[in-house]
Formats: sequence, structure tokens, C-alpha cells
Amino acid sequence: MKKCQRIAAIIASRGLRQCACKHQLFTRRRRFPMAIDVLRAAKQLCKVSEWTLTNLELQKIIYLCHMQFMAEKDKPLVEGEFQAWDYGPVHPVLYHRLKCFGANSIPKFAFKNVEDLDPNEYEDEIAILTEGAKSFPHPSGSTLVAITHREGGAWEKLYEHGVKGNVITDNYILEEYEDLKQKYL
Repeated sequence: MKKCQRIAAIIASRGLRQCACKHQLFTRRRRFPMAIDVLRAAKQLCKVSEWTLTNLELQKIIYLCHMQFMAEKDKPLVEGEFQAWDYGPVHPVLYHRLKCFGANSIPKFAFKNVEDLDPNEYEDEIAILTEGAKSFPHPSGSTLVAITHREGGAWEKLYEHGVKGNVITDNYILEEYEDLKQKYL
């Protein structure tokens, strides 16, 4: 085996990838996707739903997808945090980006500068978001509110009337998943 082939084999076995540039060999760590930006997740949901979802529906579906993804993959789906607001679990970054649309469906231009999710890199994330969008088509706001506001759920445990900022930690979200799983699966 030639020296460069041995080096390439070592690089590959250590989770690195090689880049050749003018006969020089460089290495860098392979980028494994972590949590995705919530706006990218929301854009994916809107695309799957053919741009019919409202801000409220997006909030609840992303919350439920985040819950399921954490339970199944042992890592968060989206970056940031959910908070217990009056209308249930809310991701503040997403809310503030989309609040100007009120109860209307979110249009494409709301995500004009938001990058699409690469299906080769985010296959699992896209799959769970697609499942979520298809499970709760518009209009499903009242159903989603009932699910996320249920007695004993993470939101109900942390909600204080009129208070924004109570963080729903991933531990509470996972406890809620286990409770839902026992009751409904």
C-alpha cells in the first residue's frame, strides 16, 4: 500500500476527511449535524404543508417534533429553548420572526434569507418534520393547543399566567414524552 493510501485510510478511520490541494494533504473533522436552527425547521414545515401553517401551529408542531426527536435520537432537534407562554410552548426566536403574520398562514417570503435543510445532511430531521406537518395539517391549532396544554405536561408544570421566559427544559420535555408514550402508545 502506498504511503498516501495508508494516510487516507487512517484519516477515514478517525472520522476525518481529506482535502487535496496542489498535492498537499489537509485534514479536517467531518461535520456532524447537531441541532438545527429553528427558522430552518420552520421553513421545512411550511414547505411540506404547502405554506398553510400559522405561527401557532408551527410553534406546537416544532415543539412536538423536538420532543419526539430528542426521545428517539438523544439530541435536540432545534437550537434554542422553548418557553411556557400563555398559548403554550413557544420558541421566542421563531415567534418574534413570525408574529407580524398574526393568525394567518406564513408566506414564503418570511423565510427569504433562511437556508433550506440539505436532505443529505439532515435526513432524520427532515423526516420527523415531514411527519409532524402531515400529522397536523392546517387547521389544527386547537388540537395542538389541547395536546401541549394537557394536564401534567411540561407547559402546564411551568406556566405562570402572564409570565414569559419560564424555560421548558429538555428534561421536562422528555418527561412529557414518556408520559404521553405510556398513555397513548
